[in-house]
Amino acid sequence: MSAIAFFVTAMLTELDKNPKTAVKFNGDEHLLIMIYLIFAGVIAMGVTIFFAGLWQIIFGRRNMFLIWIFLTLIFLTLVVGGVFRAFAE
Repeated sequence: MSAIAFFVTAMLTELDKNPKTAVKFNGDEHLLIMIYLIFAGVIAMGVTIFFAGLWQIIFGRRNMFLIWIFLTLIFLTLVVGGVFRAFAE
């Protein structure tokens, strides 16, 4: 997801350098921020689950605090995605 966020940012910032081949975002600036919030939520979920898996490998048991953080991040990402979908329509 980090690679996708980097690729999208590179495409959007290319507009200043080469306007003929660049991609232009036609939406509102707030929608772009919400897209990046969804990207950040998915990245945060991946990092959290990575550390939860590492914890389980090292200690042989689950860290429920990390699991609850992950579940909260899933919920927040779904909420932001729903808000994004409502604004995009």
